[in-house]
Amino acid sequence: MTARPDIQAAIYRVQALRKVREAEEHGQAPTANVVVMGTHFVDNQSPSTRTSSAVGVLSLNLNLIDSGLARSRARAAREDERQAEILLDQLKLGVSLEIRQALSNMLDARARLQVAERTVASAAESYRLATVRSNAGEGIQLEVQDAQTQLTRARTALVNARYDYFIALAELQRSVGSDDLGAVGLQIKIVEEWVKGIIEW
Repeated sequence: MTARPDIQAAIYRVQALRKVREAEEHGQAPTANVVVMGTHFVDNQSPSTRTSSAVGVLSLNLNLIDSGLARSRARAAREDERQAEILLDQLKLGVSLEIRQALSNMLDARARLQVAERTVASAAESYRLATVRSNAGEGIQLEVQDAQTQLTRARTALVNARYDYFIALAELQRSVGSDDLGAVGLQIKIVEEWVKGIIEW
């Protein structure tokens, strides 16, 4: 959840609306202002006048009647914050579902890729045996051609399975908001190590 930029944006929006709500709730609070000013006359020639003076002002503001404007603004700010929190919760649930589906799709693609690899190995062995029998004079050329056709189909299915797997991996990376799947959980880290083995192979 922490890596998704849309969730981070929603969290920041909730925090901003919380600050707005707090400001609106404190809008009715009394305010006090203190102002102190000092004056000093440098070139004063007359001894009867003062050379310096200071003035202090203290003001207290009380908002007695505002026709309910401050309360309505605070109520609207609370409602905005609550709606943003609901949207954040919905977004988190949606992202959680998206991640689970992406992980399920990737594990399914991984299983199909493993089946395709075994099918290629089996088809390659069938082709080898058909070739050996044909060279020994115990088989016919049609068996070799059929075995070669099955091997080609198995290899095509393997290429498609790899393509589907890497598409599922990209979807998982997008759903978690990071290319480094090892940083978001142990189960995904195990899957990533298996992916690295496939790429090296």
